[in-house]
Amino acid sequence: PIPRACARPCVGAMRCCTLPQSSPSRTPIARPLATWQPLYPDRYPYFRRATTLFHAVGALELCALQVGEEIVASAWNLKQGGVVYGILMGFEAGEWTKFSSGRILNLMLLRRLKEAGLRYLAHGIGDEGWKLTSCDTHVPLRQMLEVRSLRGRAMLAARGLKQQVRELRAWKALQPVKWALLRKLGRGNPAA
Repeated sequence: PIPRACARPCVGAMRCCTLPQSSPSRTPIARPLATWQPLYPDRYPYFRRATTLFHAVGALELCALQVGEEIVASAWNLKQGGVVYGILMGFEAGEWTKFSSGRILNLMLLRRLKEAGLRYLAHGIGDEGWKLTSCDTHVPLRQMLEVRSLRGRAMLAARGLKQQVRELRAWKALQPVKWALLRKLGRGNPAA
């Protein structure tokens, strides 16, 4: 429910566009993706094309929290098996910020997915507070690096050696001296 502090009485409802026969770009739920364009103009073409492609195979789910006629939060999700991947979530700024519309949409989405029998809503990498409060499963991530050339093997060996040196007690003891010297020379920024 939306807090009573709204200027006029209103009811919040979550709407999801998952119908394969509907065009995702023509639904009002897709509108927040267009409003995202000025913030990240380099990523917008990707999401516009991905919206069409993922929707065509039934893997896209666009959700929005709608109050009256206004969409105050939206989510661009991908579905595969029993998992929904929350790729892009946004919320309206201005007066709606104080109502945490993005959090409300997230909680409504979690409830709906649980009722539908889906296993997970993956929010991706990061330990932001809003993720930690709504998660009961933590999946450790792994990194794989495949080296295909002699030059790549040499670079990987150099990286490993550099990491081993950084773990030495003597190296760690010299760090304050290094930063003091760099600051004196006007080159160091320990915060960077």
